This record gives sequence, structure tokens and C-alpha cells, in this order.
Amino acid sequence: MPAFFLALVLWCLSVTGAQAASPVVHLTLKGPITPLAASYVARGIREAETRKAQAVVLQLDTPGGLMESMRELNASILAAPVPVIVWVGPAGARAASAGVFITAAGHIAAMAPSTAIGAASVVGGDGAELGKTLKAKVTNDAVAYLKAIGTERGRNVVWLERAVREAVSLSATEALANKVVDLLAPDIPTLLQRVDGRTIRLTTGSSVLHTANVPVTAVPMTWVEDLLYTLSNPNIAYILLSIGTLALLAEMSQPGMIFPGVFGAICLLLALYALGTLPVNYAGVALVLLGLILLTAEFYVVSFGVLLVGGLIAFTLGSLMLINQEQGIPGVAPSLIVSTVGTLGIFSLLAGRAVYNSMRRPVQTGMEFMIGQTAEVLTSLDPEGIVLVEGERWVARSTAAPVPPRDKVRIIAIHGLRLTVTPIKE
Repeated sequence: MPAFFLALVLWCLSVTGAQAASPVVHLTLKGPITPLAASYVARGIREAETRKAQAVVLQLDTPGGLMESMRELNASILAAPVPVIVWVGPAGARAASAGVFITAAGHIAAMAPSTAIGAASVVGGDGAELGKTLKAKVTNDAVAYLKAIGTERGRNVVWLERAVREAVSLSATEALANKVVDLLAPDIPTLLQRVDGRTIRLTTGSSVLHTANVPVTAVPMTWVEDLLYTLSNPNIAYILLSIGTLALLAEMSQPGMIFPGVFGAICLLLALYALGTLPVNYAGVALVLLGLILLTAEFYVVSFGVLLVGGLIAFTLGSLMLINQEQGIPGVAPSLIVSTVGTLGIFSLLAGRAVYNSMRRPVQTGMEFMIGQTAEVLTSLDPEGIVLVEGERWVARSTAAPVPPRDKVRIIAIHGLRLTVTPIKE
């Protein structure tokens, strides 16, 4: 009998140890909420299930993003087979705009000290002013969605509604006091200590967390995901757009170089992908394209700089309007716009000068190139004979015969395959 109880105790300890040893998967989402961010979180939750992790910690620091991407991301959290703990951190991080919806969707919502949450008003994705009816419709839809999540998770739905309708914000301490989040934690180890023993209700049943002193497995973005997510940065997208433009201008100013054209096309395609993941203002895109068209036309139309100046003005205005900042995503840095427009203007001047000089340059190929060239007499011109021009033999007629061999003559005309030459006086 003692042996039986000893075996039972050892089995219980082994089960408890195995449960405690179950890892916690750590996902890091820093930046705008884009389709790539939603797919990354979904992949992280699937990997947590595969690893039989007992929880997922989603570290969040976002200025906001696309509402459709936020809904897709939240769908992964709400249907997750493992508890998802959303932690707004580290200190200085924020969960703004779409970040409010994601924080509210977590099975446990936590914030680090010196962080903020709020300003979840809904605006048009293209930056256009929404009409009164449409704005009320979109806002009410967002409020209903957020209140449903908040009710499910036991959050303060009154404040969540104000975050959408009035764009209010709270500090971490205020969020805890208003029951917007469940707890504060300065770091992930402390967070796991404080949620230890909590019972989480999932779609598949209840789960008790045993997260104290458990291993944390980081699941970062793959290099492809990281590259594509980096491209969703407005500054990166703008740099790619500018570099692609400069490269294509270089190709047009000196046709045949090939590399600038290929490189510029790749940069522009990447820029288009990046802009497709951001809340762009279509008026800004139109102005940027107009600026590029005017700068290109400067190479082919004599406008005395009018097209160049107009193109730079359109490009500058379009750059300032390119990103709809009301979605919470910051626009292109003004310093970057100034430096890019300045570089583009200088490069356009140099490229335009190169094109102009190439148009004034004498003909370098064909029959016309031979006019004015010097030839060496091979057989006496009396008045016709053979001359040597650039290593080739030609039949030539002299205007002043005879001309002895080895003398120099100048080509003054071409008639078919016969040259007309004149002696060169010493």
C-alpha cells in the first residue's frame, strides 16, 4: 500500500511538472496593423497549438492600421484554441486606434507602465471626409463590434464606446482603474507570474494557466514576413517610390544602360505593394503620379523649366498627402520629403541637361558621320581613285585632280557609294 501511494504521488508530480513545463509562445507586433500583421498573428497561434503551448503572449505596440486587417487579426484571437494574452509594452508603447480593438479581444489584457491606449475613431481608408450618414453607419458598426468583444471579455464597454465616438485615451494606470485592462506588468516574466492560476474560458472549454517560471518561446516573423512588414512603413514605401523614380529618369536620360530601368521598375513595384497595405490618400497618389509625368515630359518638351517646377510642386503636395494619418499611421517624415524633392529636382536638371546635350551632339553613326572626315589616298585621284576611311576602302572623286597617293583629302559629300573629296592643303 505505501508503494501504491508513493507511485500515485510521483505520477501527480510528473503531471504537474509536465503541465508547468508547457511553454508560452511570445509574438511581437510593433508597427501598423496590416494584412501581413494579421497573417503573422494567425501563424503564431497555429504554431502555439502545434507546440501544445498553454498560452500566447502578444506584445503590442501599434499606432493603428487598417480596420479589415484588425478584424482578421481579432478573428484569430477570438477563435484561438489557446489563451491569448495581449500585453501593450514595453514602456512607451501604445495601443492606438485598431490597437484598442486588439487589446480588448485578448483573453487577458495587460499593459506596461508608461503606456497608453485609446483614440479608436473610425475614418475613411482613403482619407476622404465621410458623409454624415456613412460616418454614423461606420461608427455604429465599430461600436457594436467593440462592445460585443468588451462584453465577452468583461471590459468597460462604456469607455470602449467613448474611445470610438470621442477618440479618448487613457494611460496604463487609468486603463486599469477603468477596467479597460486586467492588470499591469513591466515585463513578460512579471506578467506570467501575475496571470498564474487564472482560469480562461475558450471556445473549446476552460483552461487554467500555470505560467509561473515557464519557458518562453519566441516566434518572430520569418525573413519574408519581416521584409514585407518593413515595406509597410510609410517612409520605406516613399523611399522606394523615390528611388524607382530616379532610376527610371536616369534610364530615360541615357537610354540603353538597362540596369537603372530594371532596378527602378523593381523599386516601383515594391512601393506599390507597400502602398497597397497602407491607408493611402488617392488624391495624394494622383498628385505624385502627375508630378512624375511632368518631370518625364520635361525631357521631351521645351518648357523652359515650367514642367520641372510644376512636377516638383505636384510631387511635394502628393507626398504630404500620401498617407491618411487619421487612421493612426504616421505620414511620411517631412525631412525625408524635403531631401527627396531636392534630390529629384537636382537630378532632373542634370538629366535634362544630358538629354539636351545629346540632342545637340553631332551625328556619330551612319553616312552623315563621314562628312568632314579625313581620308588617305591609296591610288591616285585623277579624278577618281581609291581612298582609305576608318579602315575601309572607298571610291572617291576629287574636286581638284590629280591627287597623288598618301596625300590627305577631306570628304565633302557622299553620292551612293562614291565619295566626293577635296585635297587638304598643308
